Amino acid sequence: MRSLQCGLVFLFSLVVLSHWAYGQSNRSNDLLSIYDSILGISNLGLVNGVAHTRAFISRKTHPYYNSNAWEEGQVELVTGIFPNVRLKYDTFQEVLVLGITRVDGRLHAIQLQPHDVLGFSLGTAEFCRLKGQRIGNGFFQVLYPGDQIKFLSRRRKKDEIPTGSPTVEYVADHEYYFYREDQLYSFKNKSSLFELIPERRDDIKAFIKNQKLKIKAQERYISDVQQLIAFMDEL
Repeated sequence: MRSLQCGLVFLFSLVVLSHWAYGQSNRSNDLLSIYDSILGISNLGLVNGVAHTRAFISRKTHPYYNSNAWEEGQVELVTGIFPNVRLKYDTFQEVLVLGITRVDGRLHAIQLQPHDVLGFSLGTAEFCRLKGQRIGNGFFQVLYPGDQIKFLSRRRKKDEIPTGSPTVEYVADHEYYFYREDQLYSFKNKSSLFELIPERRDDIKAFIKNQKLKIKAQERYISDVQQLIAFMDEL
């Protein structure tokens, strides 16, 4: 019983320390060193989050982007940039999850507060958060980072119960968007592109025809849409 009480006191102290450290605008290196010695990872006194759990447990599928395994990446928070960290992006709950290895070797999954995250990368995939957008938590994968037009995807999964299955399965349900002049445009079909630059409609149609592009809001046609956006970004 005494060991359990000590453990609870330690956990409470850790939570208080982390929230206090996060709220200070002028944190000292000494404070960060103390916090690092508890968690065993550098500068995580800057991170604010809660324990992460899956919404549903599935036998065959998972809710994360790309892989169920931890991936090395980088996260940009309002407090700074943190490279070489272990991340997962839960596309069902649309939250970023950070993997922390404590000094005792145990791995903890921390769900970061969405409003603290400005952007992140998982492998070669880049994600940004658009402020003021009321679509999920505002996270979008950048499929084409144009100067005038950006091609974005809201990577998400929905839950389904297949016929005869005793468990929920996660199914991809991605959405695609264009971002131009601080406005977000939903990409449903070819006509969505003409709305971006209506005065260059004929040029866009000619480019699609000459390059034999398939312009559809589907994953297998992403490369064709990227090629078209690259052309439109120069108009």
